[in-house]
Amino acid sequence: MTIALSGYYGFGNAGDEAILAATLAGLRRRLPEAQFVVLSGNPPATEAEHQVEAYPRWRPASIWRTVRKADLLVSGGGGLLQNSTSARSLMYYLTVLKAAWFARTPYVIFAQGVGPLRGWLARWGTAFWARRAVAITVRDEASVQLLQEIGIPVERIELTADPALTLQPPPPEQVQEVLGSAGITEDRPLLGLAVRQWKDQQMAVEGMAEAARRAVDELDVQPIALPFQPAQDLEVCRSLAAMIPGCVVLDAPLRPAELMAVVGRLDMLLAMRLHALIFAAAQAVPAVGLVYDPKIRAFCEQAGQPSVEAAAPADLSDVLQQAWSSQAESTQDRGRRAEQLRARAERNFEVVAELARALR
Repeated sequence: MTIALSGYYGFGNAGDEAILAATLAGLRRRLPEAQFVVLSGNPPATEAEHQVEAYPRWRPASIWRTVRKADLLVSGGGGLLQNSTSARSLMYYLTVLKAAWFARTPYVIFAQGVGPLRGWLARWGTAFWARRAVAITVRDEASVQLLQEIGIPVERIELTADPALTLQPPPPEQVQEVLGSAGITEDRPLLGLAVRQWKDQQMAVEGMAEAARRAVDELDVQPIALPFQPAQDLEVCRSLAAMIPGCVVLDAPLRPAELMAVVGRLDMLLAMRLHALIFAAAQAVPAVGLVYDPKIRAFCEQAGQPSVEAAAPADLSDVLQQAWSSQAESTQDRGRRAEQLRARAERNFEVVAELARALR
């Protein structure tokens, strides 16, 4: 049994690499005999990190070879079926599904956050290829609603959660070593800041900086900036850190599980990055989201995390202070939600394993 995986893999994005790592771990537990092949932006790095075969994702010949040799294609997880990033991105992922269809390889739309889909052609194309999937799992209610709007019967759609919720962090001593090497001690509460490049990023950065400065003054926190995709985030993280007294940029290269473990040691997280919020939710860490994309709002609603619009973060400082003051009272609720989200995320792997067993 060979299972192919298609997603935003091989680009150094901690969230997508966490999805891949968690998906491989979840499927290997259930299908120990399966072989995996990944379409990747950096095949050597993907092979070394995940112990799989990997092929260049942009080459038509490698896409065709990958889907032809596979018994099943897993498309996702992540926000693949959307055209807010670019029309090219959506076209690429639909082309992979099309290739699988012509190769007679069944495919699963897996743990995806679907949308936004702007324009009739994007909606029609997504609906056309989604109808041909042997299973569809999505990570939020908004995706369920959008798929229904474009004509996918609700009984074909299963609501799950992001696979990265099931990622297992390394032992505590490894996290202590990471923090210590950056000069971070745990004698003060830790406030994590996960920011990203964005068209209106200056407003969001200034709002985060103001909230963090107030937290430093009033709560004596140690602020830490966390780049989730260093190639894109490091510069803006350094700009943010320069605006906050004593802020440390955690710029050492970290694997997704290590970054998840760092988030698990925080006392509070303030984040634009979706998977920073997911890592926090999985470990019951209090968090506040900055909404620059509908997927942030959708997850914050799932996880019970307060959120503020990134383009208008004027009240962010007050929201952060309120979350801080109520964190003790919300501990039980965060733990309960973490268990529920992990169970829903595990369901993604069960769906694929059931299909794989039926194809034997």
